[in-house]
This record gives sequence, C-alpha cells and structure tokens, in this order.
Amino acid sequence: MKNKLLIVLKMLVVFLFMITSAQLVYAEGGQSSSPGIAGQKPLGFVSISLEGGGEVSNAVNVPTQPKFNIVFDKNVVNSTIWDNNRQCFGLISADNKNIPVVVSKIDDTVDFNHRQNIYVQPVNPLSPGTSYTLTISPDLQAKNGKSTLAGTTGGQGITISFKTAGQAPVQAVSNSKEDTQQPPQVSQEVQNAIETKVQDTNTVAPDGSEQVQKAPQAQTVKQEVTATTANVGTNTNLSNDAKEIADKPEQEAGFNNWYTILAAGLIVGWISVEYCVNKRDK
Repeated sequence: MKNKLLIVLKMLVVFLFMITSAQLVYAEGGQSSSPGIAGQKPLGFVSISLEGGGEVSNAVNVPTQPKFNIVFDKNVVNSTIWDNNRQCFGLISADNKNIPVVVSKIDDTVDFNHRQNIYVQPVNPLSPGTSYTLTISPDLQAKNGKSTLAGTTGGQGITISFKTAGQAPVQAVSNSKEDTQQPPQVSQEVQNAIETKVQDTNTVAPDGSEQVQKAPQAQTVKQEVTATTANVGTNTNLSNDAKEIADKPEQEAGFNNWYTILAAGLIVGWISVEYCVNKRDK
C-alpha cells in the first residue's frame, strides 16, 4: 500500500513540474527552436507581411502606404521593454535617406495573442517604383530583458529589402537637365540699353556721311599719358637734385680730410719747435 502511495506522489510531482514548465514557456511567447538555457533563449525573427496579407521581403509591388506586421517568437511588446524596442526599427530609401516611421503594438494586457507582433508604417506615403530597406536592430529584446535578436542574427539584426509599386518619377530630373542647357535670357531693358549705347557711339553727319565720335576713353588715356610724362619730367628733376645732394657730402668730406691733415701738420711743427728750443736751452 505504501509503495502504491509513493508511486502516486511521484507521478503527481512530475505532472506538476510539466505544467509549470509549460506555463513558463507560454509566458515567454511559445517554444523556440533557438539553443540556450530555458528562459534565456535568443529572440528569433519569424516573418514580415503586409497588414491584411501580402509579401514584403524582396517584393516589387509593395503599396506606397504600407503597414508592416513583423512577428517574433517571444513577447516583444511588454511595457518593461517597449521603450527600447520601439526604437529598433528603421526605413532607408535607395539614396540612403532615413524615412520617418510609426512603430506600434497591441499591448499584451489588452490582447495576449499579439504579444509577438510589432507594426511599422511610414509617416508619409513612399515614392512609387522606389527601393527601400527595412532594418531591425540586434538590440531588440524579449520580455525577460536578456534574450535579444543579436543571438539569432550573429549580432547583425535583420534587413528586409522591397520596392514600391508604380513608376518612379523622372520628370523632375529631365526638366532640371533642360534648364541647365538653355542659355541665359537677356531682358528687354538690357537689349534697349545696348542699342542706345551703339547709336550714341556712331552718329551720321548732316551730309549723310558717317561721323564717328571720339571715344571718351581715348581722351582719358591721352590725359593719363600727359600726366605720366609730366611726372617723368618731375622725377627727372628730382633725380638731378638728389644727385647734387648726394655729391655735396662727398665734397664736404674731402674738405674735412684736408683740414685734418693741415691741423695735424701744424701740431707736429709746433711740437718740433718746442723740442728744439728746450734742447738749445740745455
């Protein structure tokens, strides 16, 4: 009897353990095929589609106003991690420009079945016939705060490329080309001013012969030449005066040299005379 009771107790313990494990897995968002410790398995990307159905990855007919439904294998909308996760999505155009997007969710306290879904849509309509790339950061977290998308993507995150439906706009490019090739337009006022200037320069004498007025520029040049000649003459006179001033110090220097020699001679003569007188007195 005791043996049967022990067996029943063991079976009850095993059953309770299985139920507890199942509840933990369910709280984490379901079973994951990713390796690791239970409760700390890496976060995995499952799929992306258009809201209401439709492929996105490598598609070429995505609407210009899409709303993307991105699914993961764990709870990624819990309030404890949402501030981080809402910043992990980006949209980049073919010319490497960041497109503003709205990242939204259905709270797990409202509908627990949508705890693995995040919704992304551009703020403004996309350009038709244009390529885009949707990026998901490797820092995206699961509810436990330890499992991240980096664990299943080699630290690279997720990139999804697609192209919008329709024809890419080319009219703006062709118009800008034509604008650069067209010569600049001259206004009517400028043309009238040019014609008036030509009529003022070439006049006709009363006898019908053409009489060309002297260009005022020529007179100005003549005056400048005359002024330059006068300056040259003045400079020449200044040069002669400077030469006389330069020669004058040389003359004065020569006179001073002769005066010094004469004075020295007188001093020597005076000393000689004094010497002879003293010698005679002795």
